[in-house]
Amino acid sequence: MRFLVALGCALVVGGEVTAVDYDKVERRLTKEPVYQTKKPRYALLLFGKDAKLPVWVVLDGETVFVDRNGDGDLTGEGEKFAKEAECKAIEIKDPDGKTRYTIDRIQTDHSFYTAKVRQEREGKGVPPGLMAYVSIKGAAEYQQYCDIVEMRDSPKEAMLAHFHGPLTIAPMTINWKLPASTALRKGKNPPEFIANIGTMSEKHGCWVVVRTCDEKECAFPAGVRPMAEVEFPAATPEGAPIKKTYTLSGYRCGAAFRENLQVPDGVGAGKAKVRLSFDAWKDGRVAPSTFEIPVREPEVDTKDK
Repeated sequence: MRFLVALGCALVVGGEVTAVDYDKVERRLTKEPVYQTKKPRYALLLFGKDAKLPVWVVLDGETVFVDRNGDGDLTGEGEKFAKEAECKAIEIKDPDGKTRYTIDRIQTDHSFYTAKVRQEREGKGVPPGLMAYVSIKGAAEYQQYCDIVEMRDSPKEAMLAHFHGPLTIAPMTINWKLPASTALRKGKNPPEFIANIGTMSEKHGCWVVVRTCDEKECAFPAGVRPMAEVEFPAATPEGAPIKKTYTLSGYRCGAAFRENLQVPDGVGAGKAKVRLSFDAWKDGRVAPSTFEIPVREPEVDTKDK
């Protein structure tokens, strides 16, 4: 449905993050309306560090139901929206009494595709997707969005998205995997390195990222940026590794920090050890990640041949 980026599951992470066991999340609705299409599609939004507040979103044709008070009853007042465009500024209170959430807007296939394309996708058995944009207000204030690629036909099988959950910074991946092209390259024109901050679970379809910028400016003040500590392989077996620290000062895509990591002189072949961290954003309590990526020789400019 969209170009999906995510945090890889094979990364080594650490910090103050407390894991949430999504397998133990109760997937039950106490009361549902009479659906017009007879084919409702379900997604589950979870809120809070411990995911204690479940908010069901159900798509019934163009109609959207949002269990805004988290009681499992979709027939309550103000929980039915004739069209997704009406799903905006939905206020939700965290059980902790201190944190508030606002679902700023919701988008489904009705936003992403024409009626003709939606019919073609439905004919092929492709489930609709869901994106939700949320503002968090409390001890930490920031924005997130999720990309649920499939709204499922039962609550039991529904994919979930965890907002204001434990955060980790890690390299951008595609379909949960680091692209084969991900590398640090020697030479004058190093490739762009991209990182996301979010809450992820490939098994449960959870992909929720922190928004780093709007169309014009960064969401974080100057000086509040992630860091990349890189240990490069030595040029010779007896040489010492070369260490360098970079600031990911750039931002793009609405949910990414970026930087061109210039490889220093004297680096050998092999893999570099990278540690990403975001200690400058103290309220976020973002856990770091460590991983390895290859160091490659400069690209050859075929125009010079």
